[in-house]
Formats: sequence, structure tokens, C-alpha cells
Amino acid sequence: MLQLISHFRLRTHYNKINAQLGALGAGIDIEDLRTNPNCANLLARLTVTFPWWEDLHGWWKNNP
Repeated sequence: MLQLISHFRLRTHYNKINAQLGALGAGIDIEDLRTNPNCANLLARLTVTFPWWEDLHGWWKNNP
């Protein structure tokens, strides 16, 4: 049960950052986000509070 709760907490934080990135962050590889200066700056600010976003994005970027 605790693992399920942890999964939903991670997913919630991940989705909050995606919402702030907007359509730019959905389904795009992290390398592509880093090459766009606007996305890279925003991503750097957002991941200060949730540093696991990049790791999770590799797994969850194509999941609805």
C-alpha cells in the first residue's frame, strides 16, 4: 500500500512540472528540452524542488 501511495505522490509532482512546462514538456526527450533555451531555463528552475523529474520523464513521458 505504501508503494502505491509513493507512486501517486511521485506522479502528482511529475504532472505538476509537466503542467508548468505546458505542451512543450509532454512526450519530448530530455535532450530536446535542454537544447531549447526557454525550456532549459524553466526546467532548471522547476527541478530544484523535484530533482527526480528527469529520471521519471524517461519512463513516463509517453504515458497519459
